Amino acid sequence: MDWDEHRLSRRLKLRDLNVLLTVARCGSMGKAAEQLAVSQPAISRHVKVLEEAGLISRRRRATARLSHLEAEPLRGATEWLAAYRRFWTESHERLDELLQRLLQEDQ
Repeated sequence: MDWDEHRLSRRLKLRDLNVLLTVARCGSMGKAAEQLAVSQPAISRHVKVLEEAGLISRRRRATARLSHLEAEPLRGATEWLAAYRRFWTESHERLDELLQRLLQEDQ
């Protein structure tokens, strides 16, 4: 399943990507839960969504569950987010232009 199919079918949220980033920075789901002020089960649910989206893979080593970032699906996520960034940047620029015209008309 590619990024767009999963995003549409499971409604992957930016919050899930924020959890991914926080877990990667912290090095563990427990530390990420503390930093995000959420429970460990909440982090686990987000990680499960990320795993289902193919953004990470997980395996066991003794009692630990190790997660691995999957580069190709993350590339798709990055491209998807970049499109939204362009959309909002262009929207803000048009809004700025409109505000400038309105201000000039008032003078």
